[in-house]
Amino acid sequence: MPLSRRQWIAAQLRPPIAPAVEIYSEFVRVDPFGAVVGADRGAKPREILSPAAPRGANLSFHVAVTAPARASYFLYIVPNPLDGCGVRLFREHFVEGVPDRLEELRRLPEFGVMPDPDQKVPGQTTSVYLLDLAIPRETKLEGFRLEVQLKMGTWVVRPLEVRVLPFSMPEPLAPGAGPVAPVAAAARATADLAVSEARAGGRPRWDGELATVRDVIRRNVVADLQLLGAGEAIPAVAEGPEGYLRFRSTVYLRR
Repeated sequence: MPLSRRQWIAAQLRPPIAPAVEIYSEFVRVDPFGAVVGADRGAKPREILSPAAPRGANLSFHVAVTAPARASYFLYIVPNPLDGCGVRLFREHFVEGVPDRLEELRRLPEFGVMPDPDQKVPGQTTSVYLLDLAIPRETKLEGFRLEVQLKMGTWVVRPLEVRVLPFSMPEPLAPGAGPVAPVAAAARATADLAVSEARAGGRPRWDGELATVRDVIRRNVVADLQLLGAGEAIPAVAEGPEGYLRFRSTVYLRR
């Protein structure tokens, strides 16, 4: 159907979509149009520049790629040195407008098009990926550089200076069932469930699955809680979408 005159004028006045790649914490999910989902809105999301993690830990981020309609792109993940960390990249599939179901990409770089035909979202401008970094338990590095690189005619690069903390995570507990929040709840709600279990005297566990964004959050939080000794007071969790990140920092500082 041809555009009406009003639609044609609106299309001409709409600002062009520039290629962009942004990095968000695991607690800030992004919708198919590049906006933070309603449940995760609050304070302005923190800029991810120099994240820190112990040896044997995982660092997880959302990578949001924005592109014009009918554009294709390559997405590269480049640690320096290459063995500075393990890299896993997952495509996030939208469930009720929220990125949640994970599909691991077995080959990098990722080649994508906009809109993503698998998502079936009319007018989609943004694809979202879950970047999962594994810090080697045996590493001698105190830090390393990692670049998220988007190639779409020109290059857009987002560098991270990853700091490796001078202690190791405990060996993971045996897999076990544990709750995750509903997909429509705030991302941090899954973290709050695990913290509540620990406060009630339980030993939260992760079932070993990485099928959804909420599974990744559950895994990471269970690992954090293992750092707390038996009977050790559990720090308060600050309010806001990314309040759990301050809890994590407090746990790390106790080491």
